Amino acid sequence: MVEKRKFKTERDIQTTFLNLLQQEPFYKITVAEICEKSLTGRSTFYNHYVDKYDLLEKMVTEYTQMFQGLIHERISQLMSDQGSKVLLDVYQQLVAHKHAILTLFAVHEKEGDLQASFETVLRKEWTNYLATVDQQFSVPRDFMIFLGTDVVMSFIRWSLTNELDENIAVFVDRFRKSMFE
Repeated sequence: MVEKRKFKTERDIQTTFLNLLQQEPFYKITVAEICEKSLTGRSTFYNHYVDKYDLLEKMVTEYTQMFQGLIHERISQLMSDQGSKVLLDVYQQLVAHKHAILTLFAVHEKEGDLQASFETVLRKEWTNYLATVDQQFSVPRDFMIFLGTDVVMSFIRWSLTNELDENIAVFVDRFRKSMFE
């Protein structure tokens, strides 16, 4: 029963935090405001988080780990002939967390920057993948890594903001294939 209560409390605090981030910038949000809006006592908040920076960091870490698992499992498939299918699958996994992801993408704090974390995951996976490719490119590998990262991030941001368009996934896959020609 304690775990269930802990889960509900953290869910309520995190949901309130995300809703507040929709209304005002991170620096203006206070723990008192989070507690008041989530109907949580300050001592309860501090039993779960050190401060609002810790709350942000834990949320960013949670979503980054989820994304890292999604991408790591699928990077070789993403580079295969089924790239658009894999992008659609990644979208389906992320859309359940659309509100949180898009909200946290707008926060750029030293303690937590989800967009930068997603980009770091993608750059690492692109780097590892390109290390296995026995091919000379007409542009530096670092450029390929940054371009690949930007294309996938653009797909994620656009799709979560505007709803899924399978044509976009096909376009991104064709673009990716053209990088290796």
